[in-house]
Amino acid sequence: MPHLRRAENAGRSLRHLRRLALLTLLCLVGLGVVSAPNASAARVGTIKGRVVNASTKEGQPGARVTLLGGRTDESGGVTETMRRTTVTDEDGRFSFAELPTGEDRPYILDGHYAGGLFAGGVITLPSATSKPPVIDTSIRVWPTTTEPDVIVIESDALFLIKGDDGAIDVLQSVEVVNVAHEAYIGRGGAMGGAQGPRPSLGLAVPPDALRGGIQIKDADIDAPQLIQTGTGPAITSAIPPGSTRISFVYSVDGTAGQFDLSRTSLYPTLDLSVYAEPPFVIDSPRLQEGEEVTIGGQRYRKWTASQGFDPGESIQILATAQGEGDPTLLVGAGILGVMVVGAVAFGLVRRRSKPAPVRTKRPPQPRRQETDPPLTRDDLVVAIAELDLRYRAGELGDQEWVERRTKLKGRLATMPPADDHKGAPEPAS
Repeated sequence: MPHLRRAENAGRSLRHLRRLALLTLLCLVGLGVVSAPNASAARVGTIKGRVVNASTKEGQPGARVTLLGGRTDESGGVTETMRRTTVTDEDGRFSFAELPTGEDRPYILDGHYAGGLFAGGVITLPSATSKPPVIDTSIRVWPTTTEPDVIVIESDALFLIKGDDGAIDVLQSVEVVNVAHEAYIGRGGAMGGAQGPRPSLGLAVPPDALRGGIQIKDADIDAPQLIQTGTGPAITSAIPPGSTRISFVYSVDGTAGQFDLSRTSLYPTLDLSVYAEPPFVIDSPRLQEGEEVTIGGQRYRKWTASQGFDPGESIQILATAQGEGDPTLLVGAGILGVMVVGAVAFGLVRRRSKPAPVRTKRPPQPRRQETDPPLTRDDLVVAIAELDLRYRAGELGDQEWVERRTKLKGRLATMPPADDHKGAPEPAS
């Protein structure tokens, strides 16, 4: 798990980290590409496209499109920043012309429609062309809703790993289902105006996680920014209809080998599981100890909630590090901590960024054998988690990870719902 650093100024850190994310993605697309000087190289280009309403399949007129850009240097600094805004025409089309070209000049497109932010990816304009380059792209938007009842957490999985300096590192992966046909933009979306980012989906984490910062490591949607709300961190992107997976990491400090991972359920949560790496054991009135599972060659003990959680319900979780040679476990009930004060810094990366390697204290483990395919829904969930952990540890390349994960997710989609998920809403088509 990466160590999440703090920042003195949360707003400044957010802007700086978002720019660093651009550089990271730039490195991914630009590795091994070296262009010789070309006197006729294009100096400017155009990024154009269309905003498409995913509900009507037609171009969306009147949508606002924002372009963010800048020049990056070898140290990660960003200069010559720019921000341009336009509104789509009657066919949903937009265009940004006279943009400087070059692999050191990444651009981000964000769509704004019906109070929602529909974040786009990173684009670069090649300079090694004799004619000005033109990039054609598209942004999908939906009608929006501010009703939180449309959001269900189908699964919430926490992986606990011993961290640095006595902390515990947590990889949390949530599967969010929006049962509506509109994109969810949070209650703040009804406020109107365009003054700064507004929260959409809240993330249920322990209060202590906010002190070290939170990093989005992977998501099915672009999540450009995390902001602090009265109930904790939240992303700003609209949540489209159907299923969306978001994975993030954070660290929690402990006292005398105990770590309070309690949090408040923000939405109906159907399934909550905790995978604890030895020497950690879990004490919770709502979680039952289950079997051991092996992920990436490492043993985890799994704890699972026998029932779901309602919005606003307290989820008490206490992780205790068992002392070596001491058969007695220190246990206690986890109590929700006091309100967190002070500066809060949230790390961010684009979902197409390569996540930082997970630092572990064990050597690389042998791969899971593809000849032993998972047979049950639970096996598939564990296999996907195992694949993600190996990818974050740097054991898998981008292409192999994407191909294998797509196959596993496809098999999971064909499996019947688990018994304890009967009655769960089906994703909207």
